[in-house]
Amino acid sequence: MVLASGTRVGPYEVVSPLGAGGMGEVYRARDTKLHREVAVKVLPEHLATDRDRLARFEREAQVLAALNHPHIAQIYGFEESANTRALILELVEGDTLAERISRGPLPLDEAVPIAGQIAEALEAAHDQGIIHRDLKPANIKITTAGAVKVLDFGLAKLADRASGSTAHSSHTISPTLTSPVMTGVGTILGTAAYMAPEQAKGRPADKRSDMWAFGCVLYEMLTGTRPFEGGDIADTMAAVLRAEPDWAKLPAALPPALRAFIQRCLEKERGKRVVDAGAALFVLNDLTAPVSTAAPRATRLPRSGVWMIGGAAAVLLAAVLAAAGTWFARRPDPPRVVRFDVTPPPDAALTVGPAGVNLVISPEGTRIVYHARHGSANALDIRSLDTGESVALAQTEGATHASFSPDGSHIAFFKSGKLYKLAIEARVLTALADVSDGSGISWGHADTILYTRPGPKGGLFRIAAGGGAPALVAAPDTKTGEQDYLSPELLPDGATAVFVVRIATNDNSRLAIAARALASGEHKIVVDSGVSPRYVRDGYLLYVQGSVLTGVRFDSAQLATAGPAVPLLNGIITKASIANFGVSRDGTLTYIPGSTVNYVSRFIWRGRDGKLLARVSPAELEYPRYPRISPDGRRFAATIGPAQEGHVWIYDMAGAAQPYKITFNAHNTFPTWSPDASRIAFSTTRDGPTRNLFTVVADGSAVEPSRLVANDRDKTNFDWSREGVVMYQALGDATRSDLWIHPVTAGGKSTPWLQTPFAEINPAFSPDGKWVAFVADTTGPDEIWVRPFPGPGSPVRVSSAGGHDPVWARDGKELFYQEGTKLMAAALLSIAPMRFEAPRVLFEGGFVPWEPNTPRTYDVAADGRFLMIEPSTTNSQRFNVVLNWVEELKRLVP
Repeated sequence: MVLASGTRVGPYEVVSPLGAGGMGEVYRARDTKLHREVAVKVLPEHLATDRDRLARFEREAQVLAALNHPHIAQIYGFEESANTRALILELVEGDTLAERISRGPLPLDEAVPIAGQIAEALEAAHDQGIIHRDLKPANIKITTAGAVKVLDFGLAKLADRASGSTAHSSHTISPTLTSPVMTGVGTILGTAAYMAPEQAKGRPADKRSDMWAFGCVLYEMLTGTRPFEGGDIADTMAAVLRAEPDWAKLPAALPPALRAFIQRCLEKERGKRVVDAGAALFVLNDLTAPVSTAAPRATRLPRSGVWMIGGAAAVLLAAVLAAAGTWFARRPDPPRVVRFDVTPPPDAALTVGPAGVNLVISPEGTRIVYHARHGSANALDIRSLDTGESVALAQTEGATHASFSPDGSHIAFFKSGKLYKLAIEARVLTALADVSDGSGISWGHADTILYTRPGPKGGLFRIAAGGGAPALVAAPDTKTGEQDYLSPELLPDGATAVFVVRIATNDNSRLAIAARALASGEHKIVVDSGVSPRYVRDGYLLYVQGSVLTGVRFDSAQLATAGPAVPLLNGIITKASIANFGVSRDGTLTYIPGSTVNYVSRFIWRGRDGKLLARVSPAELEYPRYPRISPDGRRFAATIGPAQEGHVWIYDMAGAAQPYKITFNAHNTFPTWSPDASRIAFSTTRDGPTRNLFTVVADGSAVEPSRLVANDRDKTNFDWSREGVVMYQALGDATRSDLWIHPVTAGGKSTPWLQTPFAEINPAFSPDGKWVAFVADTTGPDEIWVRPFPGPGSPVRVSSAGGHDPVWARDGKELFYQEGTKLMAAALLSIAPMRFEAPRVLFEGGFVPWEPNTPRTYDVAADGRFLMIEPSTTNSQRFNVVLNWVEELKRLVP
């Protein structure tokens, strides 16, 4: 089977071939949903109908799905159609170890770290009861960052944990050797030069078989030649069974402990061979540990178990220790790394919404604050790792971007346009500053809080934890393309900050990580691509690329990284510019497992009773948002696409026509129809970091948009009245968010319509254009208000327990809004005076709820149906905790 460029395998589009072997053909492909490159592995055409090979192929998918380790290439999915079965794999750039060896033997200081990473991958597989059975240099990649990735688990099998052997089945003993001299079907698995003697004899393989292959790989790295060679496969297999490697080829300066270890890996009698990868880590870690002149101390063997079996093992261990001398002088055993999952209770389920960080860990590593759903409210819960108890934190409904104080006694967060701090034990809430659209908090040294705000009036700010006026530390440098600052991290020295910078590119933008010396103002980009920087003691900078936690050494004095960046953990839920992980001062890691959250979902229709009536789009869409039904009821507009790359699409309400895109550049959101349904207004970054309003024809003719409103205020959440007036939400100069109006006429000029010390957002004109519903925090929490337009007149409060995103019924006789996960309705009783009946719940759940700083997620049709967005199923229901994880970090990042 040869897949041509452009062939689609599910949502994956083939780009070019990467290679082929006996177990599959591999292609570079493009993930059209998540916009990333992947590797697609398919069975060769002559094996596509072989039941055993199909079973093994599917087992490879299952094996990889069970493994989650930074040194094992990950699987993203399994695609199956009538003609094709394909594994969707992580695309690993770089040379194979075979290609590196072809350039000559590796020096010891290069070979040992590579061998250590291979051993870690094997240990992770063995811990899951998985035997690789085909470890060789061609199945090991060295990434451009210098990290190892073990590939091709096509021959892997599950060990019988009870007996230590392996289960026999028809497909576990099928042949995989492919060569021009092999034309028949045999019973031998593996690659001849690396298979253990028991494999060459057709007997079951176990962990010791992998350790034989590991010894072969290590020998080849150090010598540049294979330990067992032959003119053909038969000769090679004969050498494996009867010959000895040429031990003289090993470097003369090789430490005796490592030489003895390789020899024991290549013991032909399985009972005398190294048992598992823990032994490799034992030896290799000691080779890289500082040499001590003190007398050797007793050492506990690693958790993977005893090094060797029987009396011969004890003799060997004593011999190796004696020969190695100070190579085995060790420091005290490091703390044990312990992993466990935490699943919050059903009545306080973990939520992973689009706004802000969803969990943080206290500095001492004993408590975790996470976003939880309590009925219809989204608030913060705090969980003790000591007792396992979770407690709801009152007064945190709608909170985002939480951060612990250095002593763990308080948390800071954004809520309703303000920066707050909460005393955890006393439950005392204190407002520190007015902050609209906050994008990150770091409470650090000397009771200083850093926070960021996006947009042209945003930047990096500093405020005393005791209160006072915020001070602007740095604003984005638009001359260099900087647009926003996000996710700050104040280092323990109190003098340095790292944060995310959104930088404009030719077609959109990218997210990089910057470091800044707060006293001098020196500012550098230190990581070209990444989000959520975190500093860990002893000079480590962590960040996430895609969903991969990455670490690198960091010199805060020089504002520079040192050494290669190393992938540490694959599978952290990441959304927009936020990755959900944290590391405490004592080295405990917590994270929400998953992948990049792009909110793959679809539009749906629900009735007034909440019943699902239909799904509008047959296929799932990437981050659908802000559906707006046209005034004539025939179409609806929406923004589709990843965060910061959204475009406006038009959908036919009846489904009779295919959807089409009407914006093509920059980031375009908040589509709003003109009164005659001929044009769409939208908020866009076409002009730069400030979001201005443009209009474009809605018929799909792809004409260039026209500028509608342009000034230095970010314009979001707006509506267009039947009289030709646009009302939008924008930040004020001395106030918070205000409502502005702009006549859609030649020479129209924007003026403030509602400008108070409070925050006013989400304007919605009534169908007759004489009233405006909006959200304001005049009384404390966000509530729904209605005010006559253009005025004068006093506002009337509609909601009774908070609310967001007001939408008028098409006849103007009812007002809808969201209260947490509830859809509320308030019937209009009279106009003079304006009075509404008490709000009632129409239904709860079944749609994407409101989250801070996000666009509206629903609209209502003339017939009373609700156009909504189906909840995504990508949210994790748990978070993971790794105690003493910093010990792994030290080992993985040299």
